[in-house]
Formats: sequence, C-alpha cells, structure tokens
Amino acid sequence: MIRHATLRTRILLAQVALVLLVTATGLVAVRLLTPVFFERGLQSRGGSLRGPDGSQGSATGANQNLTVSAEIQDAYNDALTKAAIIAGIAGLIVAVILGVLFTRRLLQRLGEVQHAAHRLAAGDYRSTISPPPEPELADLALSINKLGAALAATEETRARLMSDVAHEIRNPLTTIEGYMEGLIDGVLPPTVEIYTEVADEAHRVKLITDDLSFMSKAEEGVVRYETVDVDLADLAHNSAERLRPRCDASGVTLEQTLDTALPVTADPDRVIQALANLLSNALDHTPTGGTISVVGRRRAGECEIAVTDTGDGIPAEHLEIIFERFTRFREGPGIGIGLNIARSIAEGHQGRLTAQSEGPGRGSTFTIALPETASSPEVAS
Repeated sequence: MIRHATLRTRILLAQVALVLLVTATGLVAVRLLTPVFFERGLQSRGGSLRGPDGSQGSATGANQNLTVSAEIQDAYNDALTKAAIIAGIAGLIVAVILGVLFTRRLLQRLGEVQHAAHRLAAGDYRSTISPPPEPELADLALSINKLGAALAATEETRARLMSDVAHEIRNPLTTIEGYMEGLIDGVLPPTVEIYTEVADEAHRVKLITDDLSFMSKAEEGVVRYETVDVDLADLAHNSAERLRPRCDASGVTLEQTLDTALPVTADPDRVIQALANLLSNALDHTPTGGTISVVGRRRAGECEIAVTDTGDGIPAEHLEIIFERFTRFREGPGIGIGLNIARSIAEGHQGRLTAQSEGPGRGSTFTIALPETASSPEVAS
C-alpha cells in the first residue's frame, strides 16, 4: 500500500511516524530514568531514610519513608507519563496540520514544474517557470528552463536544417529535371556534355545524402574506417586537383606546396572526404581574385595539411562554434555539416582539425593533422 501511496500521503505518514517515534522514545526514557533521578534527588536532600534530627531512623520509620517515597515516585511517573502522552497527541495533531500545509505548498510547486514539463512535451519550448524560494526547487526550475531553451534551439536548428537540405537538394534536382525535359522534348541534343551535367548534379545530391548519413553514423559511433598506409600529401593533391576546375571558374587561384611525403595510416576515402569539405568551404568563402593555398608539413610526430584562404575570415568567438553541426554564421551554400564531418573524420583517425583566423575579412586556415606512420622510411632515416 505504502509503495503506491502519493507523495502527500508519504510525507504525512513520515511526520506521524516521526512524532510517534519521538514520543515513544521519550516515554521509555521517562520510565527508565525518572526513578533513578528521583531517588538521587531525595537522597541529596536528606533522603526519606533519615529522621528529623538527621539520625538514622528505625526500621519501621525507614520502611514507612520508603513506602511514601515509592508512592510519590509512582504518582510522579504516572503524571509525567500522562503529560508525555498528551504532549505526543498534541504534537501529532500539530504535525499533521503542518504536514498538510507543507505538502500542499510543496505539491503546488511541484505541480508548476510538472505543468512546465508537460508543456515541453507538447512542444511549447518557450514557456518558463518562475524559480520558487526553495533552493532545491529553484535549481529544478532552472534546469527545466535550460532544457526548454535547449529544445527550442534544437527545434530551430531542425527547422533550418530541413529548409537548407530541401534547398540544397532542390537546386540540382531542378537542373536535372530541366535537362531531362529538354531531352524528352527534343529541345536539347543528347550530347556527352548534357549527360555529364546531369550526372554532376545527381552526384551533388548523392554527396548531400552521404554527408547526412555519415554524420548520423559518426554521432552514434558506428563509423568504420578501412585504414591503409597512404601518403597524405597525395590525398591532398588529388583533392585539390578535383577542386581546380571550380576554382578556375570562380577566378580563385589554387596553390599547392606538397613536396614532402606525409606517411599516415588512414582511410583514403574518408580523408579525401574531409579534405574536400575543407577545400569546398574555402572556395565558398573566397571571392574572385582570392587565393587558396594547400600546404603539407610534418610537425611533432604528425602529418599536417593546412588549407588557407584569403576570404571572409572568422571572428575569434566562432573558431570552435563553426565545427558544431548545422552551424552557419556566414552566407553561402551548404547545410552546415561539412566542417563537423571533417573534424569527426580527423578525430576518428586519432587526429585533430583546428581553425585559425585573424578576424573577418582576413582569411582563415584549417589544419588537419594525423599521426605520422612510425614505420615509414622517411622517419627511420
């Protein structure tokens, strides 16, 4: 029964039990200690065993005094016991009254928290709770408010993500639809260039879905890396050359300084994906006439690829925020997961990805560093 009792009942029962326990303990103490203290008190004041002149009385007188003392003591004990019982009953009544008032107030506070939780569950993330005066409940209310704010931010991010994903996918699909309608109607000739353009747009859609799938797997920790010994410089060079046509079309100069081999043990496809995200991000934020530099180097047992651009730059307070999922503080294409994926890949290889910038309009540098393969001939020499 008690296991399924309400909180109000549990508090009242706890207070009643406390009063009863205190009363019972007092009664036991009274019954055990009062006779001892009473007898000692009588003896310290001349005792009932002495006559009026202070001499030891006769045996009969002593017995009479003992009898009187015992009767007085019994009467005192009975009176004290009755008083303790009455005091216990009065305390029990007061405890019940105070318990009802206390639990009513407590449950009212908890009810406000409960209603706020229900509002959160219903999707009302903007409602807040006024912190009650009790410190513990105030902390709980503050936690509920923080949860609501976090859920509101997540909902805004989710809505923005859906809009951005729809926009990013709609553009290539619109292009594909236009080409296919032109081919069907005979307006466009079935040339290799047309089919190549359609294939490129379809590849863009595939990249978006692949990024979303990888991000989900990385968050769950189920990404598998097929690692082999590779040259990070070669991977960076191949990634840069894939981007070169886009750079040329945008009027952006692409430079490479990758003269030294950079031996690492890594999943080539995933590393190329990370490097492609860094290079695409640099191109998206570098204006016409700007420059993108790809530099490879060894440093302290690591092989690094630094992608530097002369584009928008990044405020200091955003140098870490930009790696969070769906974060976009600058205008441009994408859905805000490229840098998050690149960092996940770097960390999945026990490496790191960092960002540096001197501020808005002064360009930025993204550096991916992976552990150098210790068995490489270059290291041995």
